[in-house]
Formats: sequence, C-alpha cells, structure tokens
Amino acid sequence: MLPPNWFLLTQSVTLQNFGRERAQWVEIVYKRRPDYFQLYPALDYTESISPTGEHTLRVTSLAPKEFFTIQFLCYTQQPELSYIRSEALHALLMPWLIVRKFPRWFYSILQIAILVGASFTANWAIKAVMFVLKGAAHV
Repeated sequence: MLPPNWFLLTQSVTLQNFGRERAQWVEIVYKRRPDYFQLYPALDYTESISPTGEHTLRVTSLAPKEFFTIQFLCYTQQPELSYIRSEALHALLMPWLIVRKFPRWFYSILQIAILVGASFTANWAIKAVMFVLKGAAHV
C-alpha cells in the first residue's frame, strides 16, 4: 500500500567552475539526504550528515571550466538545496535550460520564412486600410 503523499521526483543540479583557478573542497549541502543520487561524470566524493540532519557532499576539487551533474531520484521528499560553496566562496545559482541546437541553414530558412510572412502581412494590412479608406470616401 502506498503512503498518501507518495510521488516520484527526478532532479539534477549541474555545478561548473567558471573561475580561473581550481576550486578546492566543493560542498553541496541539502537539508536532508536525498533517497538516491549519483554524480556524472563519476567523481570521488565524501558524504556526511550533520547533527541537524543536513546532508553534505564534498568533492575534492574542480578544475577551471570543469563541471559535473548530481542526479536525484526521490520518492519521499523533494530535496531542498541549502547552499553550495568551496573553500574560497559560496556558489551562485544560475538557472539555465538545455536548448536544441539546429544547423545554421535551418535558422537562415526560418529567418527568410519570417521575413516573407511579415511582408505578406504588411501587404494585406495596407490593402485593407486602402479598401476602408476608399469605401469611406464614397460615403
């Protein structure tokens, strides 16, 4: 029998070092331990739970421009991120979205189609205004 508040949630958090120097001891802290998680690409990490119940993942270091993703699978409670930091400073959250990249020729054809559509619309709008003005002059 399933509990009344049962749900299945997948979530991923990507961390990237945008700095010019290596980030040492990167900590990802959640208010409670997620049900399941994995790091991709696989990295060595340590985890600990504080007396207040916060779950901490520690990655030894992150080179400049290096990144990794933590993927979560939860069924009891949504993971709440407390903070991410390294020895030097706290991390900034940056929302982003993965977008499909099309070839350059596709974007060129799309721009031409939009331009042709806009010109036809303008042409018909001018004709409609001329028709209305011509009708108003005969009255």
